[in-house]
Amino acid sequence: MVSLGEGSARVFGADPVLRGYLRHVLLEDSAASAELFGCLLPGARAEAERLSEVHGEQAPDEEWGPSRCAA
Repeated sequence: MVSLGEGSARVFGADPVLRGYLRHVLLEDSAASAELFGCLLPGARAEAERLSEVHGEQAPDEEWGPSRCAA
């Protein structure tokens, strides 16, 4: 089974145009950008938790909290 991080790296890392587009969309101040970030955030949290379990460290919850990520 492929982890979320590995799968994301395969999809986004393989195509420099897609990486650039994703970066552009996430950096713009728009409703679409906030919505995309909201869709990606749960996966990023899950991957951070998985990596924390694998490496024995605690996930940085305070850095990913709703107050910092509100649209």
